[in-house]
Amino acid sequence: MSVGDGSNDVNMIQTAHIGIGILGKEGNQAASFSDYSIAEFRSLRKLVLWHGRQFGVGAGDFVCTCIYKNVAFSIALTMGNFYAGYSGL
Repeated sequence: MSVGDGSNDVNMIQTAHIGIGILGKEGNQAASFSDYSIAEFRSLRKLVLWHGRQFGVGAGDFVCTCIYKNVAFSIALTMGNFYAGYSGL
């Protein structure tokens, strides 16, 4: 993540994974080239916390889906082996 407020920060904002431009006295070039634009620097905390929470929720959903998939697959294999008499055929 990179944060910039002027035209000299445009390259840094474009290189970063997430670029945040702040509208300010130096112009709006950083805000126009950024992924997200905010009016004041103090709004950055709310933006970062919101994105952090969204990432946490998405990661939690991914982990729960992986666990559910693996449990369902394991139960299906165990039941198939049970009905086959654990013969391996």
